[in-house]
Amino acid sequence: MSENKQIHASGGIRHSEKRRTGTCLFSDRIARNALKTYYERIPRKYHENKTCVAAIIAHFRFSSELQVMGLGAGTKFLKEDVLRNSFDDDYGVRIRDSHAEVLARRSFQRQLSVEILHHITGDNVFPKDYKNILNESMKDNEILEMKPGVTLHMYISSAPCGNATLKKFSKMKKEKFDHSLSQDELPIQNHSKIHFHCLPQFSLLVKKDCIEKLETQENSSSDAWCPPGTSIVGLNKGSIHTCSDKICRWNCLGLQGSLLSFFIKQPLFLTSLTVGRKFTECICRRACCCRAYGFEFESQHVKYMLNHLVLMGTGVYMDEEGSKFTQKIIILLF
Repeated sequence: MSENKQIHASGGIRHSEKRRTGTCLFSDRIARNALKTYYERIPRKYHENKTCVAAIIAHFRFSSELQVMGLGAGTKFLKEDVLRNSFDDDYGVRIRDSHAEVLARRSFQRQLSVEILHHITGDNVFPKDYKNILNESMKDNEILEMKPGVTLHMYISSAPCGNATLKKFSKMKKEKFDHSLSQDELPIQNHSKIHFHCLPQFSLLVKKDCIEKLETQENSSSDAWCPPGTSIVGLNKGSIHTCSDKICRWNCLGLQGSLLSFFIKQPLFLTSLTVGRKFTECICRRACCCRAYGFEFESQHVKYMLNHLVLMGTGVYMDEEGSKFTQKIIILLF
């Protein structure tokens, strides 16, 4: 049986998903690592076929190992009126966005914080087989940087909400499995400048929250082109940006965030993104990086430039639970 053909649990796959094709061996490895961690860490009674799972995974090129650095599962967020009707002390404290991609990044940032604390105090709180991804900079031993040969990769079980699900303005084609690539190789993709058709190609979108229900009929119809559950900025229908927008921002500023950038001067960028359901390479490429073409910014002697991802699909499904994955995996959420 070829690598891109799958055997699924009875009743576990919707008909529209049966012909999904992965991109390469590496993307399937990423997916299996993420899902194996999900099924090992999340009690079975909470497993949901309709949820979204995301993970950030480190790849160690010299040893060919994969290590899950952050994991998230969810599709919900707290609405504005819920927060505003709660106690004043709660506003700005509770986590609003619990979509899987956002939770995976938060988990990854927590793991970075543990590594930073280890370098500062010397305390070793890691599992036996844990491999650090940070070490001291050769230029400044008070600054940390990514170890040579380590790259970061993200998995999402379904295309991120927002622009990545707006399947317009591009010529789409079916994914083909590349048998010429080894389990550690990524495909080479063309990230040329996108030809501008109309504003929706590049629009930032918010998750629809219906903050203000009294709207004119004109405003109500002006976001009709948006993917389900989203709206454009300025209509007062939401205040949380979609996951497509957030991933695009991470590809401009890095995953580390402003607080951890005090210890990690150079931004930590993703090398690839592997998507399960609803994946279209050209659409995800536009949404997650290429619509920010030309971005460049310098702050405190650190230069930020747009990072172009390798976008890949996977033939691995959530119902498989990683049962056929035999490579050793290290669980980091502790």
